[in-house]
Amino acid sequence: MSLSLATISYLSLWVLTLALSVFYLATPTDNGMQIDALQNRCRSCEIAQQLAVNDFNQGSYCIIKWGMPDAETPLRQIANILQHDYKTRMLFGGCVGSKEVHCYDQRMQELLTEKFGVDIYREVYNRTVKP
Repeated sequence: MSLSLATISYLSLWVLTLALSVFYLATPTDNGMQIDALQNRCRSCEIAQQLAVNDFNQGSYCIIKWGMPDAETPLRQIANILQHDYKTRMLFGGCVGSKEVHCYDQRMQELLTEKFGVDIYREVYNRTVKP
């Protein structure tokens, strides 16, 4: 049984799509429901910033990253270190950012920098990627 070139191309595209989907869905720090819930809560930039303060005060820390990760960045390792060392979750928002969620993330990162005295994502990134 031989497959046509069109069939092989279609199957290759399907496998690539499936692999990318699994990467995003299987990433231990990524939970589509969590990012959707956050987007629903952040109805304006002002509300998003206040939600970040509320979540921070309750000890619920998270950093949000947008876009397709590059191959050189060990995101799972970074996420695990953030969770272990700083009790901070890393959420992935996909390829299309949200202004309101960006406001949330920006305020949360300001609060985390005040608390820990360092940009924790940058510190973990540098420790992981540039050992």
